[in-house]
Amino acid sequence: MFSQKNRIYISTFINTLGNWLTFLAIALITKEKYGASQVALVFLVQTLPAIIFSQSLSRLIPIEKIEKYYWAIQVLLAACSLLMVASQSLFMIYTFLIITSLLKSISNPLFNSLIGKWINKDDQKHVFTRIGALQAGTLALAPAIGALIKIMFSANVLFILDALTFILSIVFLKELFLPANESNHESSIRDWRSLVRVVLRLPSDTPLNIRAALVQWFLFLGVGALLNAIEFSGFENIKMTEGQIGYAMTAWGIGNLIAFVFKNPSSSLIPTLFGYAASLTLFVFAPAPVAIIFAFLIAGVFSSYLAGSLLAAIQGSVPTGYNPLPVWAYANQMTQVINLIAYGSAGCLLNIIGYQTFGGIMVGLLILMILRSSNFSKNTIHRDLDLYG
Repeated sequence: MFSQKNRIYISTFINTLGNWLTFLAIALITKEKYGASQVALVFLVQTLPAIIFSQSLSRLIPIEKIEKYYWAIQVLLAACSLLMVASQSLFMIYTFLIITSLLKSISNPLFNSLIGKWINKDDQKHVFTRIGALQAGTLALAPAIGALIKIMFSANVLFILDALTFILSIVFLKELFLPANESNHESSIRDWRSLVRVVLRLPSDTPLNIRAALVQWFLFLGVGALLNAIEFSGFENIKMTEGQIGYAMTAWGIGNLIAFVFKNPSSSLIPTLFGYAASLTLFVFAPAPVAIIFAFLIAGVFSSYLAGSLLAAIQGSVPTGYNPLPVWAYANQMTQVINLIAYGSAGCLLNIIGYQTFGGIMVGLLILMILRSSNFSKNTIHRDLDLYG
């Protein structure tokens, strides 16, 4: 009834929607019961376990068992969401966030590894682009749905729905969970002492191709994190109304929808980078609200295209027989670190250097990505980024 790719897309949408419903429920409950000051602390606690343990936990999983672990983790996440219905004390909230953060720090790399296994290399760029577009588009949709459900019913319904989404997401993937081929590459570290030894470090045998692809991915994440950190300052800078801000967010979602529907016409990373850089430059120096709305529409398209190209470049750089799970775990781990640094420093830096200078740094990171990409074609070490860009 559903093709392999459509099953992946449906599962991604369902899973991401459930995650955002829970995020909203936790934020609202914490603010209402324990005050706004607790909200930031709650999500800081959620971030730290993934930063510390993500890569080490992933190394404990044998490559031939990633499907079983992914399935089991979704069931455990569903159980955690159901437990939140029983109690919403501050202790329970912290416990829930720590446990689910650890589980998701493994689940996300597992899913990316499975995409690399299920989808052939020629299609990976398009599939990763559509997955990224769905995840970003769901972010624009979930708050409205979640707020409506909470008003009409209660936060408990959000947790129940989240539990159902975890189960439904693996139901849609069940036909893809085929027996894995055995691999000769020894990738599992079964010494549990490694949990405290390896933090924020790639395995020493990681190929240079993968390292090059990861650098581009981290630069892209840095740009996105900075954009999220300063977007409301940009809105305030030209006195946008709440309605106009809503239009901008909707434009971003429409841009992601366009990227989902239409395949990236460029086979090279550089034109996509130029498009994203132009849209963010327009955002930073926008003369009027309509310019920001248009910038968000274009940025939504190009950010999805970039995410798909860069994720495919990472997966495409993994040699045959090499376990990709620690690589994806490291990428997930560093995502948390980059977000933490960007959000933590944004307020301070904005006061010191000003909004437009801060925005210039963001665009400068994209220019650095363009320069790096132009050098890849001259270096055979980085040829995979040209193939998948």
